[in-house]
Amino acid sequence: MSSVLFIHGDPVIRSYGLSSTGEYTPVIMVKDGKRFFIRNIVLPLKGDAYSKLNHQKSIDDAERAKAQLIETDGKFCCFYSRENDPFKFLDWVKENNYTIEIHGELFEPGQDFTDFHGNLCEYSAAFMYRIYDPEMLNSIKEIVKEIPQNKCY
Repeated sequence: MSSVLFIHGDPVIRSYGLSSTGEYTPVIMVKDGKRFFIRNIVLPLKGDAYSKLNHQKSIDDAERAKAQLIETDGKFCCFYSRENDPFKFLDWVKENNYTIEIHGELFEPGQDFTDFHGNLCEYSAAFMYRIYDPEMLNSIKEIVKEIPQNKCY
């Protein structure tokens, strides 16, 4: 098992919402000397109560992702799903004969990760996993071939 560390990148100011700006601070995983983007912590620059809640949620979401990356040795994290483990989720999908509903791409490549995301046709169960391990990604792709899919445009 290798060590997984986390650092924050330099914050940048970008648009936030419809008419505001926010400070986006990247959270980065360092594993085996390589850096991998996880997600941003967003600080809305207008200070209403709703914005403060969103800021705290982005911190909490980043902390959850970091904890899971430590637990999985940096292989993946779950942003949302009924199961934190993508293999358990796919087992459940297969056991229930559900169909994966795809909006866009089921496997969306990033610079140093691939997002595996979609929903189910028969049961509202949106899911998103960020996969950093290429072997794990290939295993997931093989399992997904066995599951019916519906591409939505």
